[in-house]
Amino acid sequence: MKVWKEEHGLKHFFNTPGSPDLSPIENCWRAVKQYIRANFRLGSDLKALIIEAWKKVVTIPMINKLVDSMVVRMADVLAGGGQMTGW
Repeated sequence: MKVWKEEHGLKHFFNTPGSPDLSPIENCWRAVKQYIRANFRLGSDLKALIIEAWKKVVTIPMINKLVDSMVVRMADVLAGGGQMTGW
C-alpha cells in the first residue's frame, strides 16, 4: 500500500471514519454516553438504558443538524490543512 500511495502522489492516508471531524456519528456517540452517565444506576439494565438513550437523544433533528454541518466541517478541515478542528 505504501508503494501505491507513493506512486500516486499520496502523502497522507486519510481515514474519514477515523476522523471525528468528518464523522458525525461521533457526536451521536458522545450524546448517548452523556445520557448513560447521567442516568445509570447500579443494578440498572445497561442494554435497556442504551436503547433508551438512542431513542431519546439521537433524534431526526439532531441527525439532520449533523448532516447539514458537513459542508462547514469539510471546509474547516481543508482550511486547517487536515488538522483536527474541534468538531
